[in-house]
Amino acid sequence: MFSDDALTLALKLVSQILNGFVTPFALDGIKQMSGLIDGLTAYAKQGLAIAIASLATGMASVLGTDIPTDLAMWDGEVVKALVAGFLAIAIKQHKQLKAKK
Repeated sequence: MFSDDALTLALKLVSQILNGFVTPFALDGIKQMSGLIDGLTAYAKQGLAIAIASLATGMASVLGTDIPTDLAMWDGEVVKALVAGFLAIAIKQHKQLKAKK
């Protein structure tokens, strides 16, 4: 019914929209978790940082992707992800400012 190119394009568009939709909820979760993390001891915070870094590295290797560690490794997909994230942040900030008025 659809060509592979059309399906690929549709998936890319939908994934960016989903990223923009999910990001504010993820940020809210992170904000709530930050209060919990602030109450932890220094050693617990360091252990959590190691666990998160290990999990991210492990997931990247399982998914077969490279984590872009410098600007030379950034490609269009990384830039698109950043734009989607910044757009989600801007939308969230706009909603919060509008709610205060």
